[in-house]
This record gives sequence, structure tokens and C-alpha cells, in this order.
Amino acid sequence: MEHQQLGLGLLLLAFAMSLFLFLFRRGRLAYADLLSAPARPAGLQLLDLLVAFAMLLVGGWLAMNVLDLLQLRPTATEPSTDPRQMVYSALITQSFMQLPVAIYILARAANHPGGIQALGLTPPGSTHAPDSAPGSAGGYAPGNNALNEPRTSVSDASPGTTPAPGSAHGNIPTSNPASPAKALAWGLVAFIFALPLVLGINAVVSWLSFLLGHPAPPLGHKMLQALANLHSPGLLTLLLLSAVVLAPLFEEIIYRGLVQTTLLEYLGPANRLLVLMTSAAIFASIHLGSVTWHMLPGLFVLALVLGYLYERTATLWPSLIVHLLFNAANIMLVLLLYPSASAP
Repeated sequence: MEHQQLGLGLLLLAFAMSLFLFLFRRGRLAYADLLSAPARPAGLQLLDLLVAFAMLLVGGWLAMNVLDLLQLRPTATEPSTDPRQMVYSALITQSFMQLPVAIYILARAANHPGGIQALGLTPPGSTHAPDSAPGSAGGYAPGNNALNEPRTSVSDASPGTTPAPGSAHGNIPTSNPASPAKALAWGLVAFIFALPLVLGINAVVSWLSFLLGHPAPPLGHKMLQALANLHSPGLLTLLLLSAVVLAPLFEEIIYRGLVQTTLLEYLGPANRLLVLMTSAAIFASIHLGSVTWHMLPGLFVLALVLGYLYERTATLWPSLIVHLLFNAANIMLVLLLYPSASAP
């Protein structure tokens, strides 16, 4: 069984790498394009990152108390296998931890001129640019970036003007959000690449763990474990709300919108690769309580893909699409493998 899993994993990895080479040879994944990606003057600072993590800690404490009050929190010696308990726990945790932080991030960005657009949360295709006019003199020619959208440089403003607050790094291009079609195309292509890549990595890591005498569980995520034991359409609806809607939305706003943007502001655009790796490591490690360690390498790689999308497209929509589809695909796989799940 383990050798079959390894073979399937290697096939998935081969497909993902073939797609990567195809895109690379067509010039879609040039490293220079990553380094010249647009800046994000969203008004978020290192202090906001510290405040957000403090809010997560306080929210986590409040969530644990609510779960204790409702008798929904499993003990360390008796972990829960009750799907009802796990689904409600996920929703309560998201409500007390992630929702307030997401609201804080949006409020801080909204308080900064053009902050919501710089964060990448304006509707795809929006052309309003408060800090620089699209297609103005000195702007990048269409086709110079991956989205073929006009970009303008902070340093190309009129003489005597100063860069927008939060754009402390000078001559860095800014960008308008992609059109809906381009945002969707980026998201779909990245999903087709990311899903087999992450599943392949998970299969290889599980096989290596088996060789070392530590077999990985069939399902490495608590939510997927709950789904496999779920026999209620109502609970399935709540699980889908939590995993496919709320988790991608909140996590993209927090870990790409805040963490990655703040790291970019703090470390500078020249260190974008370090920014991607650091934010991906934070994203993977924050899931440690929900997944087994076997899934951490795959989550790290997934976060790299999501972070790369964010840097290249200057909008959260493609990474949000990938995250949503990735979670939905994993749920569909569990429903196929465990056909009794969600049956009344």
C-alpha cells in the first residue's frame, strides 16, 4: 500500500514539475519578474503584525474558554474524534481568533489612502489608483508584467511630490488589480500546479516516515478526519463554510495580506525570496495544532505558491481562489474515499 502511495505521489510530482517547466520556458515564472513585482503601500507596519499576533493569542484564550463552557474542547489525554465537536470548535476558533484580526487588518488598510487596493482586496478589474494614474508617463508598458497591466513607479510622480506613506523603498512599481479573467486564470493555473505538487510531497513524506517506523495517519488534518466520520448534512454544510469559505478568506488576509506585506515593508523588495520563505514558514507552523507533522512540508510549499501569486499579481484574489479550490478538492477526495461520510 505504501509503495502504491509513493508511486502515485511521484506521478503527481512529475505532472507538477512538467507544468512548472512549461510555464518557466514560456517566461511566466522569471525570477526577475518576482524581484520587480509591485510594491504594496497598504499602510501596515511591524507594529500591526505584533498587534495581530497578540489578538490571535487573546482570541485563542477566549475560544478555549468558550469551548470549555460548551464542553467542546478535547483534553490532552483524550483527543476528540467526535466530528460535531471538531466542526463547532473550528467555527468558534475562527470567530474569536481570525475574524477580529481580519477586521483589524482591513480597518488599518482602509485608514490609509489607497490601502485596501494596495492590500489587493479591491474587486478584480478595478482601475482606481489614488497614488498614481494608470498608464501615466514613466509607467511600465503593457506586457512588462505577468498580468499585462499598466504599472507606475512611485518615483515617477510630479517633481516635488513625495512617495505615498508605506512606500519607503523608493523606485518600486505599483500596480492595479488584474481583470477578473486574468485573476481567475492565474488562480486556476496555480491550483492545477499546486494540488498535485502538495499531494505528491505529502505522499513522499508519508512514505519516508513509514520507512523510519512512524506510519502517517491516512488523514493528516483534523477537519478531514471529522469529515470522514461525518453523517449529518447539516454538519457538512458547517464544515464546508469553515474550510472552504472562512479559512481561505481569513488566512489569506492574515498571512498574505498582513504577514507577507509587513515582511516586505520591513525587509525590502530586494529580499522578496526571504519574505516568501518566512511567511510560508509562519503559515505552515501555525497549522501544527491541526495537522500532523507529515503535512508541514506540503503546507510550506503551498504557502510559497500562494505568496508568489500575491507578489506577482498584486492582488489577493488569485491566491484566495487557489486556497479555496485546494481545500474544496481535499474535501472532495475524502468524500470519494469515504462514501459513507455525510450520509444520514
